[in-house]
Amino acid sequence: MVELHETTARSAIAALIVAVLALVGGCQRSASMPGTISSDHVMVDRGGPTAPWGKAVGDIDRDGRPGLVVGGHKGGGLISYENPGWHKHLIVAEGAFSTDHDVANVDKDGRNDLLLDTRWLRNEAGGRWSVYSRVSG
Repeated sequence: MVELHETTARSAIAALIVAVLALVGGCQRSASMPGTISSDHVMVDRGGPTAPWGKAVGDIDRDGRPGLVVGGHKGGGLISYENPGWHKHLIVAEGAFSTDHDVANVDKDGRNDLLLDTRWLRNEAGGRWSVYSRVSG
C-alpha cells in the first residue's frame, strides 16, 4: 500500500509539472524584457475527449517515457497519448470520466495500470485493457 501512495505522489507531481509546462510550454526568459517569460502553445489533439476532466501522466506502454492519459467528462472516451509525438491510442470508447485519474502498477506485474474513480483498468499489454469496478460489501 505504501508503494501505491508513493507512486500516487510521484504521479501527482509529474501531472503538475506537465500542467505547468503545458501552460508555459517552451518557457524562455526574454532578453528584451528581463523578468518576463515567453511561451509557445502546443496543441496535442484538437479532436480529443470532450471536457477533458480526467488527466494522468505515466508510462503505460513500458517505453520509459511518461505519456498522457485523458478522459472526457462529456464524451470522447479515454485516450492515451504516446510520448514523443503524442500518438493517440483509444483505451475506452465510451463513458464519462471524472477528475480522479492515476497511473500505478496495482498488481505488480511490471505494467502500469490506470485507476479511474472506482475503476481499475488492468494493463494487459499490447494495447489491451481489462476493466474492474470496485466491489462493495
